[in-house]
Amino acid sequence: MQKNNFTNPLAIFDELWNAFDTIYSGFVVKGIDWDKLYHVYRNKIDEYTTESQLFEVAKNMLSHLNDNHVKLKRDKTNQHFSAGSIGYIIDKIGYDSTQKLFASKPVSNKYFPHGLNSLHGFSYGWLEDSIGYFHFGEFKNLEQTEETMHTIINYFSSSKAIIIDVRRNTGGDDRIGKTIADCFADRKRKYMITSMKNGVAHNDFADAKAWFTEPKESVQYLNPVVLLIDNTTYSAAENFALAMRELPQVSLVGDFTSGAFADADWKTLSCGWEVCIPYGVFTDKNGFCWEGIGIPPNYRVKTDPTKACEEKDAIIDFSLNLLKDISSKETRSDQAFEQQNLRP
Repeated sequence: MQKNNFTNPLAIFDELWNAFDTIYSGFVVKGIDWDKLYHVYRNKIDEYTTESQLFEVAKNMLSHLNDNHVKLKRDKTNQHFSAGSIGYIIDKIGYDSTQKLFASKPVSNKYFPHGLNSLHGFSYGWLEDSIGYFHFGEFKNLEQTEETMHTIINYFSSSKAIIIDVRRNTGGDDRIGKTIADCFADRKRKYMITSMKNGVAHNDFADAKAWFTEPKESVQYLNPVVLLIDNTTYSAAENFALAMRELPQVSLVGDFTSGAFADADWKTLSCGWEVCIPYGVFTDKNGFCWEGIGIPPNYRVKTDPTKACEEKDAIIDFSLNLLKDISSKETRSDQAFEQQNLRP
């Protein structure tokens, strides 16, 4: 029996395993025995293992991490793997279709009788009954975001409520999520704690950093807000959800987010494969880590995240009805208050 042309598959496996062993930040919080996984999966390969076979073994091992930031690419064969829920989307509709899905808008134009405006990657417009709406697909460019949020909040200054849509959002800069959340903050509120790896041991982390929402005097919106989330709400968009869920006027509607919060970097292996490895632990204000779980909505409306924009959006429809109910309750409360104060 002759060896294949793929040079030293055992060494490549060890290189991949060691990269995660020294960099990956989620072993402790997820209770993963990485050493045991090494023995289980290394025993599945030998010197005659082909590159394609090794790629499958690597995928199976990494799938135990249940982390959308854990990715493996073999570009020369256009093979892409994600170890979390987005990996299931890729398996169902293919990598190229998944890319197109994330680049598309989640809501039909039929919901916007006056159309949508576009500014620096944000789409915004009026829904029915004086309710504003805006969507953005990534957290990119801090300065432009500050400018855009001033424009959007001023545009909707007469609205009864705003719906913010972070479905199909691929994340980016967490400072931008804080900047947007600050526009809706009533006071300073802690929402997230982050810790970054600073050594090769699984529990080597630098001092934790606390994140807070803080009101902006120049732009502030305190009317009811609904944040739309689902399995395609990813990375920095999830950290944004951590911030928004702390605000008293905000309700989260949709489905669990992707479950991948920490910062991550790409590394190229000696065989040419590229691997993405998270190097931080991000928790909510109480220290609970939602990695591999995702942020739960206040109101769960399950839909198929792999479907392209449809004429009827169950999450939007539910949100509009929810805001009508909130508005009617506030009206009844105001009337009761007035009646009480008019009594002799």
